[in-house]
Amino acid sequence: MFESSFNLRSREFKSLLAATRLTRAKLLGAGRFSAVYDNEDGTVTKFTTDNLWIDYALHCGPRTAFAPALLDLARDTMLYAGRPVSVAILPRYTAVMPNSPAGREAVKIRRIRSQEQRRLLADLDNNLAKTQGEACCYLSALLNRMVRAGAGTLQDETCSALRVISRFVGRRDDRRFVGLDMHVKNFMLAPGGQLVLSDPLVNTDA
Repeated sequence: MFESSFNLRSREFKSLLAATRLTRAKLLGAGRFSAVYDNEDGTVTKFTTDNLWIDYALHCGPRTAFAPALLDLARDTMLYAGRPVSVAILPRYTAVMPNSPAGREAVKIRRIRSQEQRRLLADLDNNLAKTQGEACCYLSALLNRMVRAGAGTLQDETCSALRVISRFVGRRDDRRFVGLDMHVKNFMLAPGGQLVLSDPLVNTDA
């Protein structure tokens, strides 16, 4: 079990809530690096210490509807336990229903990711990963393989989103430590019905 960056019951965290006029009762969920609160106006406030997520949203959000849309961001604006905390305002996303069009697309993405990860690892083990850069940026290689394998199966906008994420990861200095986290709860639904990859990247060195 992971240890959260935030102690939501601590006096210090309560001061963060007070500064943004939120209360514990509005908590929607918390993870290792973040806590999300309902603003009751169709948006949420996300407190986070995850700079990879911030960079992902900033870079990929304007380029693909699959990435979270930042409505407002105050980066490193607060301190908690000596660590800078960013505060983001986002649309309120909801869970994807398994049998909906978005849910079926999410299942396809996860299935293709699984099969292409096995193939890429086998090729790397056997020195068969000949595509330029596959050995030096594993995640970009995996995403690019998913795009190729998903042609004709995944929607065009899904493949486009995976390319955007691949380019984003490939340009990072820490790309060797960026992994893919596509568990079910990281697939969300935007108010208009758009599938959103809310937090698909993880820093494996964190």
